Amino acid sequence: MPEQSRNTAQPVNNANVIDLVTLTEDYLRCFRRYWLQFFLLLAIVAVLVTGYYTWSYMPSYEASVTYSLKKTEDVTYDAMVVVRLSDAIPTVVKTKDFTEDLFSQITNVSSDDYGYTILKVGKPALKSPAAGDSSNPQQLQEHTVPFGNLAYTISSDYTEGTTLFTVAVTTNNYQNSNILLDMFRKVYPDWASKAVGTVELQLVDVLYSDETPINIYSPVSSVARGILAGMAVCIAFATLYVFTITTVRKESDLKKITVKSCISLIPDVRIKKRSASTKSTLLITNKHVDWGLKQSLLAAQSRIEKLMEKDGQKVFLMTSSLPQEGKSMVSVNLALAYAEKGKKVLLLDGDMRNPSVLKFFGLQDHKGLSDYFSSNMVLRDLIVTQSGVDIISGGSIQGAASSLLNEEKMRSLMQYARMAYDCVILDTPPACGFTDADIFSRYADAVVYVVRHDVPTVGEVRDGMDGFIQSKKLLGYLINRNPGGFSTYGKYGKYGKYGSYGYRHYGKYRHYIETEIENEEEEDSRPERKMEYEKLNTEDSL
Repeated sequence: MPEQSRNTAQPVNNANVIDLVTLTEDYLRCFRRYWLQFFLLLAIVAVLVTGYYTWSYMPSYEASVTYSLKKTEDVTYDAMVVVRLSDAIPTVVKTKDFTEDLFSQITNVSSDDYGYTILKVGKPALKSPAAGDSSNPQQLQEHTVPFGNLAYTISSDYTEGTTLFTVAVTTNNYQNSNILLDMFRKVYPDWASKAVGTVELQLVDVLYSDETPINIYSPVSSVARGILAGMAVCIAFATLYVFTITTVRKESDLKKITVKSCISLIPDVRIKKRSASTKSTLLITNKHVDWGLKQSLLAAQSRIEKLMEKDGQKVFLMTSSLPQEGKSMVSVNLALAYAEKGKKVLLLDGDMRNPSVLKFFGLQDHKGLSDYFSSNMVLRDLIVTQSGVDIISGGSIQGAASSLLNEEKMRSLMQYARMAYDCVILDTPPACGFTDADIFSRYADAVVYVVRHDVPTVGEVRDGMDGFIQSKKLLGYLINRNPGGFSTYGKYGKYGKYGSYGYRHYGKYRHYIETEIENEEEEDSRPERKMEYEKLNTEDSL
């Protein structure tokens, strides 16, 4: 039984470790992604906090006196009296009567360059600011106002088990500290006797303040506080980001959507430059391609082939939730992987909105699917062969599949492809926001979904996958640009700005999004279109 308990507890510990690692990765990813924003935030907070400490700095000067109390011959009893006196001093010095006695020797006041009060001592002339004579308004106005800028504190501490206690006077001017200490020494013995009976206070030590404050201003300390405050604010924002992020970052996020498994994790790799002329750097046929990228794509092809052969399937569709997730790159490489194994493969660029497959081979736009649907072109005039892969591009006429696709010709094309090829790959636009992938999926046996790490949200993936899950055509998914993959270089670099789509935006697709609903309603409302859909759905059910 103990052995069994240890075995069952092990997965819990592993889960905790994985969560900690994931959390750390999320923090690092957040700081890498928004490093400029965090740097600016850190600088702003540091400047503000440093300025606040500099502006609010007030020097403090302390003078102190140490007494030894003697009331009886019993040292223990006298020590208890010391405790009472010391604890009572902060309260006593705030009373009106004590304040009057304390300031009774002040003859004049003046102000320094900063407007703070400076005391002068002589024969008794002024009452304390707290005890102004209300019967003489002029005196109250003249002598109460200057004292308003006099900041001082009187505190006390005692040595446990002895008859010693120390009183400290702190102000913002060293002269004031020394004057108030002298005034305190004159009036306090009488007050002590009133509080605890007749006592003898013997002077042990007097420390006057000099021109050096006890809280010396340090620019370095102020800057350090500012930087620490800025770091704290940045960490707070990063924590808010980490605990509210909803993008897909690990396989378990997709387990919330589908029971299908991950076909392969495609790692991040780095290339120095990202343009149409360097897309071939990402192809497995390139001798300089990253080893980890190539192996993950070959593994993906092998698993897809086994899964489809089990059910006698030949045609699978590639799509994603959003643009720039890398589905076209994956589609091209899977086609090349099939060709390397001696398979006859046809790659259809079903993205008639923004064809991109031929660009991976450094080729210009070519007549393709949209031209085939709208004219009498024959298939052999459309096919371009590259590295053993037959390719039919999206065509020169760009638009939505719902408006360009000729279903009779598409059905004829797929019948021919199933007979002539071992594998047919359909690369389509993103499934979230467009109907193209859903329309083309009617001609496919299975759907392989590409999810770029930390780009689409779980909700976006759910919306994109839902139709394929309902039709039971979802074969599985690939996680692209996975940072935990076995890449030898680590990052895709500019690959993140996939083409000209722009990060997390639809780029060239934006126009189609705005007109998609209107076009779909116009197309689907035609009687002949409704009849075609009904006929196609009837055939699918058979």
